[in-house]
Amino acid sequence: VEFTLYRAIALSELDRHDEAMAAFERTLIEAPNSRPDLIDADFYFGYGVAAEQAGRTVKAAELFKKSIELDP
Repeated sequence: VEFTLYRAIALSELDRHDEAMAAFERTLIEAPNSRPDLIDADFYFGYGVAAEQAGRTVKAAELFKKSIELDP
């Protein structure tokens, strides 16, 4: 799970945002079973950045809102 999250972050840094979004989504599916602590405000913020850079502004807004809810 951690590898998938780090991969998502790296892909986002490399401007491969669609791939990053897929990796963030995989992390969101896998983490609750083994590492639920990974799904925090920072996770949603990073996922939101990838969504925004991929041009998915509605998804990005949802993710940023979730990030703010978890850590106002």
